[in-house]
Amino acid sequence: MREQWVNYLIDVPAAGLYQITMAAACINVDQLLEIFSGETRLSVVDIPLSYGIWLDTKPVELKLKKGIQTLRVQTPKSINYENHKRGIALRSFGLRLK
Repeated sequence: MREQWVNYLIDVPAAGLYQITMAAACINVDQLLEIFSGETRLSVVDIPLSYGIWLDTKPVELKLKKGIQTLRVQTPKSINYENHKRGIALRSFGLRLK
């Protein structure tokens, strides 16, 4: 597959700037996940090489609207097929109002 994604339905209590962190495990270097709301890319998360051990990513900022919405977490569309990002396991993520 050239792209892989998962959608999360969330209910944002207040509009504003949030920080997201992910608990991820990765077996390859230079891995990224993009976060979208609809067609709008909100942020890119660097996934550290963890040799398959769960680690938390560094927090990145997202500007979210109040209310129910779908966040899509996906592998980047902008990469070459030969260098497709793979080997990422995502256990959970947390959002915190900044």
